[in-house]
Amino acid sequence: MASSLISGCHVMSDLLTIREKGVLFTLLGPQCKLIKTTVAQVLVAKETKGKSPGWSRLGCGAVCLIEDESIHTHILRLYCVKRAKLLWEQELYIPFKYTATRKFFHTFPADGHQIGLNFANETEAEEFHLAVEAVQRNQEKITWMSEITCAEKKNKSTSYPPDSGSKPLDHFDRKQHFLMDAPSTTVTPTSSSDLDSTMRRLLMQSRLTMEDLKDKEIGEAVDCIINQFGGLKAVQRELKKIGGLLEKCRKW
Repeated sequence: MASSLISGCHVMSDLLTIREKGVLFTLLGPQCKLIKTTVAQVLVAKETKGKSPGWSRLGCGAVCLIEDESIHTHILRLYCVKRAKLLWEQELYIPFKYTATRKFFHTFPADGHQIGLNFANETEAEEFHLAVEAVQRNQEKITWMSEITCAEKKNKSTSYPPDSGSKPLDHFDRKQHFLMDAPSTTVTPTSSSDLDSTMRRLLMQSRLTMEDLKDKEIGEAVDCIINQFGGLKAVQRELKKIGGLLEKCRKW
């Protein structure tokens, strides 16, 4: 569970006893990874009417830098190991402005007021500062990579497909466009002598008479339908099997 981001840096503070370290581990959640622990006072600067801002103590104990893997974030926590109790916590949001104003005193803004850490040991204070900076760099890197990934996905979703060599529809010649929409099969006018008795009955059931077929436009329409289904012979073969062209002619 314990893991330090700084090479050669102890996760646990040397100021804690073995018993206190054991208590601290029991206070951590099962998905919390301990990055760095130190001993410090946590102070808060609050404004009072008619007075300049002053520091007041929130608590004193083991200050821990933790990665909570259950919510994918980093948190500062203050534990009282004597009472085995969590006293305070603060998420390391982005951007998190952590400043070492003194070797033993660090500050950062949180929830409308300023927080101060007053360390018991200057060496641990420096190591804690380095650990927080390492977390910040990792957070910024992850955010930057996430933004790039989102931008790439957005570009892919709005980009046009590869050029196939075809002109855009807006550039089509109107005459050429209509020619492309025309049926590819050649229409050959159907005479009444080409139709067998089955086809004649079908056309009559579709309310088409032999006189109608002599009309040029009606005859061409019937020819188009027949050609779409593979030609007259194909239609006649199909009619002998299922007799199903009647409904298609009516829908058309």
